[in-house]
Amino acid sequence: MRVRGWVIAGLGLCAFAERAEAQSARVDRRGPLELPARAGEAVTVPFRVTNTSGAPATIEPSLALPAGWRATGGTARELAPGEAELRLVAVRVPSGAAAGRHVVRYSASSSADSAVLVVPERRGIAVEPVETSAMSIAGDEYAIRFRLSNRGNVAERLVLRAADDQGARLRADSSSILLPPASERVIAVRGTTERGAPATVRHQVTLHASSLSDSASGRVLLTVVARGGGGTRRRRLPAELAVRAADSLSAAGFSFSARGALDRAQRVRLDVLARTADPAGTPFARQDEYRVRLDAPGLSLRAGDDVYWLSRLTGPGRYGFGVGATARRGVLSAGGIVSRDRRGDGIGGMTGGFVRVGGRRARVGLTMLAPDSAPGRWTVEGASTLSPLLSIEVEAAPGEPNLPRALRASGHTRVLTYDVQHLRGADAGGYIGSADQDFATVVLRPAGQLTLSASARRGGDLRRPGDTIQTFSNSRSASIGWGSCLNVEYRETGGDTASRGDLRSVRGRLGIPVFRRAWLHPAYEAGTVVPLPGAAPAAFRVASLQSTVSTRGGASAWMVVQRREGASASSLAAREWSGAASVQVPVLAGTWVRVAAHARRPGGAPMDARVDLSLERTLGAGHRVTLRGLANAGIAGGWDRRGTMEYALPVAIPLPGRGEGQATVRVFDPVTGRGIPDVLVRLADRIAITDRRGIAGFAGLAVGSYTVRVDGGAGPERVANRDLPVPVTVDEDGGGRVEIGLELAARMTGLVERVPAAAGADSAAAPLAGVEVELSGSGGVRRAVTDAEGRFEATGLRPGWWRVTVVAASLPRHHEAPEHQMIFLAPGGAERVYLRVMEKVRPVQMIQSTELTLQ
Repeated sequence: MRVRGWVIAGLGLCAFAERAEAQSARVDRRGPLELPARAGEAVTVPFRVTNTSGAPATIEPSLALPAGWRATGGTARELAPGEAELRLVAVRVPSGAAAGRHVVRYSASSSADSAVLVVPERRGIAVEPVETSAMSIAGDEYAIRFRLSNRGNVAERLVLRAADDQGARLRADSSSILLPPASERVIAVRGTTERGAPATVRHQVTLHASSLSDSASGRVLLTVVARGGGGTRRRRLPAELAVRAADSLSAAGFSFSARGALDRAQRVRLDVLARTADPAGTPFARQDEYRVRLDAPGLSLRAGDDVYWLSRLTGPGRYGFGVGATARRGVLSAGGIVSRDRRGDGIGGMTGGFVRVGGRRARVGLTMLAPDSAPGRWTVEGASTLSPLLSIEVEAAPGEPNLPRALRASGHTRVLTYDVQHLRGADAGGYIGSADQDFATVVLRPAGQLTLSASARRGGDLRRPGDTIQTFSNSRSASIGWGSCLNVEYRETGGDTASRGDLRSVRGRLGIPVFRRAWLHPAYEAGTVVPLPGAAPAAFRVASLQSTVSTRGGASAWMVVQRREGASASSLAAREWSGAASVQVPVLAGTWVRVAAHARRPGGAPMDARVDLSLERTLGAGHRVTLRGLANAGIAGGWDRRGTMEYALPVAIPLPGRGEGQATVRVFDPVTGRGIPDVLVRLADRIAITDRRGIAGFAGLAVGSYTVRVDGGAGPERVANRDLPVPVTVDEDGGGRVEIGLELAARMTGLVERVPAAAGADSAAAPLAGVEVELSGSGGVRRAVTDAEGRFEATGLRPGWWRVTVVAASLPRHHEAPEHQMIFLAPGGAERVYLRVMEKVRPVQMIQSTELTLQ
């Protein structure tokens, strides 16, 4: 019996194997060939599987997906001969999926069919400050770093513009950058605060980035510390310590920053930053950062987390933890870098150095760079500036095949600016970059605000291993503009892979001033795109409206609304609305409220929104408290809420000084002897405000003689009790001390009348207009002119005796003022004076006589 059972089982297995070998199936896609798909969403693709064999069969499918994609297709069941089954495949699109067409292939047995999932363009840029606040000494240069993020899946060309709410002139490291998808870049905005600015003056520094389809702004509050204002004999380095508390313990942290000059000549500068990771911040801010920079004549040192680079061919720079130094003596300069990847980003470390000989007009040099994961490279370079219209830079690696090289020619005049570059065999440094490219741009300013520009780029791109991002290899553009009022641009790009096509579009943008500080910027873009080579062009349109409003008090508002319709590069016909707004207003003295919001609603999809609310309060002595709430709502639904509180306090680090002294000015009330606070005191080019004791100190002064002035006093009703300016001498052993009393100003009014010479004292008098009255006393000489009613007035007079006289030259002919008057003015008092002008007595003289006879 046991043997017979084994025989039967063997025969059954053979029959099953023969039936499995004979199974056959047909796969058909049910639905359109192309399906729209958005990053982070799941797309359902239906396929029908039919058993075409003559026996029942369980048909197992095979699914081919793009790298990094995931899908589920359910379980297979046994199908009868000729039976069909509809199978639903749920494909999960990664959040970082690149824009373009992605093929999903479903196969069974020897049959297969495919569906194309089209991921549309997603554009979004953000500008956020690396440090939420900055501090600088008045008159010093400062640099504020902003982090630019491309949150979309296509590359963005960003135009950068920096502004200061106090009207200070700013400059960014670059006026235009190309930001690859899902990448970030740090840009520094540099400026100089006004020399002699009062203490705790706050500037708002803004960096605005705009592309053809989006724009964003980031703002930083800059605190300017006055030179002087303290009684210390040492100069101090401004610093700030901030402690952050959050709704979770892991999000708590601190930051410490110090930036300023170490010497009185402002030639040696120190920049220190130490901060912990902020989980609620941007991806870059979620990592801790520690760095130190020291710049001096002939020497530059940097250590910690920074971007290290040497030249064009050796790489665009790598962010790492290391040390770098550059030294210069005469025409010789040398330097080196050592960096390591302490975060494990896969970029790797490097070691290198350079030697250069020459100056600003011409130089030659030798550079060596040895990455940890690649062979070292030696390059030779040379540069020459023949004129403002022509500067040439050349670099090559002669020891390598195909001669890696970098060439650049540039120049600028008032009318023309151009830049031409040629690059072959460059090291991308682990980042998305271009090893071989040619680039040219020309800008013409023929007259007035008219600007003509054109650019072209040609080259192949490098990508990290496993990266699916692809960008255009060829692009051309041309534009014409008139200041901020009009800009029209034509752009054309050529695809280099089957997943990207050719794009041509025209975009126009207007600038309409509504009133002095408010602008409207409507924009419209229309064009065609060829999604695949040989396919028919598809049209797309993008309309947007941007508005900006600002006030002298620093309040501002910014808003943009955009509607997109039709196809674009690597996208199907779709409709999408998006909008963003940012408002900041002062609600009380030292209190600011800032609200930023962004929302996007694709056609038929849930809304993607972000709201950022912050409240900042500046306390006494420069302390600051900031409360921030952040809420995000993704396409998948649900809100993610976070909150933080930050307390920042200024810290002054004493610095040693030689050949320096101090000066102290005390402003007081001569009647009470008490100090007067909040009086503006000027010493040479420095300004300070008196404290509650009436004292203003100026430290770090070079030995020598100075003069001290005070403005009108604490309000318009006070005057100095001594002549200004007051001299003061500063030496190393001690400081000069000056005391200036501010008294309540007095006021004098009067009436000038004309009295006939033959009339008595009680005769009617008439007012005399246009007469000049002179007042002379301890406060100097003042003059006033009578109005149509004969009245005059003099205000802001120093208390004491004043001599009042009518200026004889201003009197009518044959008139005189017989006497002057002495008037005593008490502090804060007012006196009235009556002045009489009389006709001169003219005697009658007999010239000739004769007799007259009357008939």
